[in-house]
Amino acid sequence: MKPLRRLLDWWIRVRPAAAPPTPPPRPPPAPAPAVTGPPPRKVTLRAERSGSDYRHLEAYVDAAGALHIDGQDLGPGTSIVSDDGEYEWFGTIAAADVPRVVALLGGQPGDNVLDLLERDYTGAGSYELEKRLRESDIPVTRHVW
Repeated sequence: MKPLRRLLDWWIRVRPAAAPPTPPPRPPPAPAPAVTGPPPRKVTLRAERSGSDYRHLEAYVDAAGALHIDGQDLGPGTSIVSDDGEYEWFGTIAAADVPRVVALLGGQPGDNVLDLLERDYTGAGSYELEKRLRESDIPVTRHVW
């Protein structure tokens, strides 16, 4: 047992010197930024139901000023584009192009695009909105699911 004891005594003496230094404590993580202000205003452009088909289209302006036009179609009417009965798309128009959208839709410089959409492009008018955007040269970044 003596050799084992000597080994243990030696280990106790040298271990603290051989151990790597303890790193300084890490600072606590920065708190997550607080969400400020109200959520973006959303305008429902379309909320239609026909039998088991449902079509929804809405618009909002994000914090950077970009206009978003997002849609979702559900039901058997989506079968030409979707095997699972659901079709979603998300369109974004850069903030720099929003004044062009206002002009395209008959608004005046400085008009709020959401007010214009809500006033003239809801319900059946939402199809005219899509047609005008499609036929214009205003870039729309589109993602489809």
